[in-house]
Amino acid sequence: MFVYFSIGKSMDTKTISHASDSHLDIATLDFLRRILFSQDSIEKQYIAICQFVGDQLQLSQVSLISLEGSMLRLINGSDKTPRPIEASADYIDHWHKHQTLFSTDIQSETLFSNQYQHHLKAGNIACLNQYLIDNKTRKLILSLENQSKPIQFSSRQQQFIEDIRQLLADILKREQQSLDTEKYRNLYSEFESAFDGSNYSIISTDSQGIIRSFNHGASLMLGYSAEEAIGKTPELFHDTQEVIKRAAELTVELNELIEPGFETFVAKTRRGEIEEREWTYIHKDGHRLPVLLSVSAIRDQNNEISGFLGIAIDISDRVLTSRAIREQEATYRLLYEASSDGIFLVHDGIIIDINPAAQHLFACKREQIIGQPPTRFFPQIQPNGDNSAEVAQQKIYAALNGKNQFFEWQHITYNGTPFDSEVTLNTFMVDDKVLLLGIIRDISERKRTQQELDNSRLSLIEKNRNLMLINRLSSQLQHLTNKQHVYLEVMNTIIEHIPIAKVGIYEVEEQNLVLKASCGLPQKIEEHLKTLDINNSLTGQALHNKDILITENISQDSPIIGQFNKEVIDANFQSAVVIPLYFNEQLLGSLNIFFEKQKNSFYHERELYETIGKTLSISMFNTHNMQAMQYLARHDSLTNLGNRSLFHHYFDKHIMQPGRRHATVILFDLDRFKEINDTLGHHIGDLLLQQIGPRIESALEGYQYLLCRLGGDEFTLLIENLLDDSQRIALAEKLHSSLRQAFFIDKMHLEIDSSFGVSIYPNDGTDSHALLRSADVAMYHAKTNHLGVSFYEREFDTNSPERLMLLADLNNAIKENQLVLFYQPKLNLQTQTVEGFEALIRWQHPERGLLFPDSFMPLAEVSDVIYPFTDHVIELAMQQQKQWLSEGKRYSVSVNISARNLMDERLYPHLKACLKKYKTPAELFELELTETALMQDPERAITILKRIATLNVKLSVDDFGTGYSSLAYLRRLPLNALKIDRVFVKDMLENDQDEIIVHSTIALAHNLKLQVIAEGVENLEIIERLQGINCDMVQGYFLSQPKPWKEMRQWLKDNNY
Repeated sequence: MFVYFSIGKSMDTKTISHASDSHLDIATLDFLRRILFSQDSIEKQYIAICQFVGDQLQLSQVSLISLEGSMLRLINGSDKTPRPIEASADYIDHWHKHQTLFSTDIQSETLFSNQYQHHLKAGNIACLNQYLIDNKTRKLILSLENQSKPIQFSSRQQQFIEDIRQLLADILKREQQSLDTEKYRNLYSEFESAFDGSNYSIISTDSQGIIRSFNHGASLMLGYSAEEAIGKTPELFHDTQEVIKRAAELTVELNELIEPGFETFVAKTRRGEIEEREWTYIHKDGHRLPVLLSVSAIRDQNNEISGFLGIAIDISDRVLTSRAIREQEATYRLLYEASSDGIFLVHDGIIIDINPAAQHLFACKREQIIGQPPTRFFPQIQPNGDNSAEVAQQKIYAALNGKNQFFEWQHITYNGTPFDSEVTLNTFMVDDKVLLLGIIRDISERKRTQQELDNSRLSLIEKNRNLMLINRLSSQLQHLTNKQHVYLEVMNTIIEHIPIAKVGIYEVEEQNLVLKASCGLPQKIEEHLKTLDINNSLTGQALHNKDILITENISQDSPIIGQFNKEVIDANFQSAVVIPLYFNEQLLGSLNIFFEKQKNSFYHERELYETIGKTLSISMFNTHNMQAMQYLARHDSLTNLGNRSLFHHYFDKHIMQPGRRHATVILFDLDRFKEINDTLGHHIGDLLLQQIGPRIESALEGYQYLLCRLGGDEFTLLIENLLDDSQRIALAEKLHSSLRQAFFIDKMHLEIDSSFGVSIYPNDGTDSHALLRSADVAMYHAKTNHLGVSFYEREFDTNSPERLMLLADLNNAIKENQLVLFYQPKLNLQTQTVEGFEALIRWQHPERGLLFPDSFMPLAEVSDVIYPFTDHVIELAMQQQKQWLSEGKRYSVSVNISARNLMDERLYPHLKACLKKYKTPAELFELELTETALMQDPERAITILKRIATLNVKLSVDDFGTGYSSLAYLRRLPLNALKIDRVFVKDMLENDQDEIIVHSTIALAHNLKLQVIAEGVENLEIIERLQGINCDMVQGYFLSQPKPWKEMRQWLKDNNY
């Protein structure tokens, strides 16, 4: 028989202590303590228990059977090691279902018959008590056997057995804990090894937040070493403000005060949750990085929280991506909301979202559309007879299969009003859901307009198929730019359509209509109808009324063409149509069509004639504009002369032709034109330029020529029939002389000079560009040498490319401070002291090295660069003088200016501004001018110099004796000094004539109360001679060559100046 009952609770040290106070004897209690605290293996403890129980209960056999799944192992007091045993499936199944098994006759029980001989002691056949000890993963069976008689236990023995069962349960539990601890250690070792080299930050703390471990990934992420972090709290690398904010959120969420600090990170974890959220870590160097932080609890064997584990991963890339996605979504949402087209989203056949435009299209509120199927807004049948639902299903199915759909469709509003639309369907994925995107554009107005156009077109075609003719005519006229070609195309079209027609096209000229083209008109009639008076005919009336005029019987109607009506009738013309030609209210002319027989279909064809007239008017206007544009493109708007484009076009078309042998190009410009603009104003300059053409053309009578203005004050002349050089020279001189005659402009007489350059085709160039360049070289030669006229010579052009490059470089030199001043001292012969210096310009070219003035000043003086150039030199000199003054030196400095500077009104204000800017004493600053410069425009020079003299700046005449100035003129100038030219000084000891000139010049200057400076002093004897004839100052190579200031300072020191 079998008896079943349950096991009590397990025994621990407290139970043993309690047992010692109740029923266990000393021996048993001692044994239990030894077993409980034994360091022996589990198997040895099991064997000891079997032996002890057998002795205590005086049983034949006590065994332990270990049941692991379907496997059995036997442990008893007589065996030293456990051994496997066999058992029936029924026996094993019993222990998976029950906890006890009693038998009074083992041999008679079939449950034991198969394994009796394997695990029951021989002869022990009387009875068997077995008890199950189960810890869920492993089961132990305590088997008590007795021979011959049934086992009967007293209550005390039964309590003893129960205590043994509890002891075995505790041993099993300790065994499992030992296995779990070892497994945990192995797992932790693997975990630590696996993650210590990863990118994860893994940090553990104790229950109070003190960091206990800090892996390599955390060091990489935060910049702190493990040594720096362990012993600290996570506040080391968290944003305080973020923690405070999170604590406030948790206080509300958990309805409990959460103080900012470590509790903020673990509050939820303490409540059994694993919290994962984004935080901001702060790196040791101060930069911030977003992380995803997961916090979980670490529990001890009693399931108490002993610490926390935080695992974080850097999500910077994810945050940036998320931000970009949000921005993109915002952009798309803005486009979605702002679109004028209706947009809807459909999922599973239901509309889930729409934009405001869709609400407007369907004339209802958003909530009246959301949740509806698209078919709610379809009519049952489309205008073409298709079933809306069936066709829509096909379109949607195609879109869902990746084929975008675009089609026209009729929708209905919420209230049932139909409207036409264009629909686009495509699909996209959102959160693993396939959404259908539909875009609806209302095309009702377009359809209506298109229908009206179609109806109109059909109506016109139905009325008259001849509109095809108009379309063809418009197409043919579209690209024509010549009026005669337009007229011919129109007349041919009319004749092709109406073979009996005779056509005349007139243009308005003053009060007349002038015949410009005709087709089919007899010559005699054409001569009579060449010019028509607008005012005395029905034609004129049609033009004034801006309405087409039709006469089916010329002989009975009023004169259709005025005084020539009889001639028209005599020519057998029976009927006619007059079509006024207007564009934008501007009368252009008329289209007159005559017929030799009466026509009765005029009024049916009226629309055709009007359309032909409009088409012709548009083409006339366009061709006129095109011709005007072509004229403007090739002519100068100020002078009405040809421009550079016309020059090249004409040359290519007329000169570069087979058989053409010679042509002459004359290029000229006006000297001092800039001064005219600057002093008298651009208006006067423009008036002067307008008079150049007529002046030149008056000298070209009998020549075949083209005169063009290239730009500014530069003109070119192309002459075809000059055969030899003598003719060319004579004409060029004649033209030059004609421009020297005074121009009367705005009540002023202006006298100008000019420079002419002449080149010959093909000697000096084989195309128009080469010839202009050659003429330019010749003109430059004429200008620099004051020749008036110069013919191109190859030697003039040797350095021309270099000259142009140098001019470009000179502009940069001013901006980049490449200009430097060298100083040559002026010695006072009376005091033997250096009183000042002449500042001489040099150019420190970055590629060509140091350049002297003769290599670039001629170029500067004939270009506009002379003005900023001189301004820059004045500033450099005053800067140096300011430095001298700061050192206690009152040296004077003189600067050379050109003739063009002298004529420039800007010189005075620039000098005044510089004197104020650098605080330079005006009496120590001097301007040097050549006699040649003064004599170019003597009266103007006097005016400008007198104004400059008011600044107290000194003025001197350089190279005196080489020009043509008179004493009377010199007396009128506010001069302070004369500089005798070196050509007289250097040879005055050998040439008596030179000495007389020098001596008389000194006397003359002194009489005019001017100081005298002798240039070019090259030896001591000349100095002594000059001192003897009362010369005031000298300068020259004998004293010193021009030097940079640094070297000149040393020279002064070496020579005790």
